[in-house]
Amino acid sequence: MESASNATPMLESAALLIGGAFVVVSLSVRLGVPAILGFLLTGLVLGPHVLGLLQEEGAALDALGELGVILLMFSLGLTFSWTKLVELRRLIFGIGGAQVGITAVIVALGANLLLDVSWPIAILLGAAIAMSSTALSIKQLEASGALGHAQGRTSIAILLFQDLATVGFLVLIDALQTASATGHGVEKGFFNALGLFAALILARKILIPLAQWIERSSNNELPQLLALFLVLSTAVGAHYAGLSPALGAFIAGMLISEGDARNVVEREVRPFRDLLLGIFFVSLGAQMDITILDQSFGSVLAWLAVIVVLKAAILAAILYLADTDAEVSAKVALILAHAGEFSLLLVSLSVGAGLLDNALAQPFLLAIGISLFVAPFLISLSARENLVPQSLCKMRRNQGR
Repeated sequence: MESASNATPMLESAALLIGGAFVVVSLSVRLGVPAILGFLLTGLVLGPHVLGLLQEEGAALDALGELGVILLMFSLGLTFSWTKLVELRRLIFGIGGAQVGITAVIVALGANLLLDVSWPIAILLGAAIAMSSTALSIKQLEASGALGHAQGRTSIAILLFQDLATVGFLVLIDALQTASATGHGVEKGFFNALGLFAALILARKILIPLAQWIERSSNNELPQLLALFLVLSTAVGAHYAGLSPALGAFIAGMLISEGDARNVVEREVRPFRDLLLGIFFVSLGAQMDITILDQSFGSVLAWLAVIVVLKAAILAAILYLADTDAEVSAKVALILAHAGEFSLLLVSLSVGAGLLDNALAQPFLLAIGISLFVAPFLISLSARENLVPQSLCKMRRNQGR
């Protein structure tokens, strides 16, 4: 009876969490707002800083949320086919690389000079600002019918590079954490990542025939078991190698993205990913302390200006200098003028690894959350015609001649 009574508070919290998320996400969908914002708002309202109804379940939420991140990174790896990367290499690696690199460097310079943080941490802050939400952007572009237009194609290419760059920043976090904990150099983390990559290449020779056999079978449970075993075993292997489990899951997904195993695994992972990823965003929402607005309003506003205004200006300038139409440049800048789920991930992992001070992270997390709420309106604004004065567009066309 005692164990049953101990389980009751957890069951009550689970019912409260799922019920609250259902109500808030339903309202979000009804209003045309992405579900990610509903999950964040659920965590914010039910968390310790507002109603305080999820105070004792933080560890459980974090554990389930980590599984959601692992499945997200695995699914991301499945989307990175080498064919797609080669086909869009100019936009992805040219424009996308310039956007992430220049934004991260400019923000890192400012953070190092104004906030007196070390260069590695400053770079991670810049990287978090350089990211935008792939899920939110694609959903809004689909809703506005702009996905197939020039601004939609360019935005997707930049988002692809941002997603790919996230992996490199995860390696940096792992390397910095390893160096801090063991005293080994940062390069040890990169060598561990290469070692895991090599091990998974060898395992791929066994995985592909196994997936082909499972696909031919009529058993419904085997694909689910294979998918979850692959994701979790890779995450555990990465952990023992001193790396982020999410990084290991990404590498595993990328290695099977071109084979038959992808068809078997992808459809089985998605339901688990969507549910657990929602819990991850709930846990992040619960971490956002809106009570600090009284004393940190200026900091939150400054971070929000950097995320929305400075980031959009940098991207518009990069596109314009790359001979992109002025109207398209302005539209893409508005579409990506927000932070994303990987921004939240990089900040939360940096705090968890002891690299980023929580006092600095809290205003930053709030600014990221606010930018996500603002993003749908900015993307809707990008759908308008004649955002840029026609005189500027004509000047660009004349220069092109």
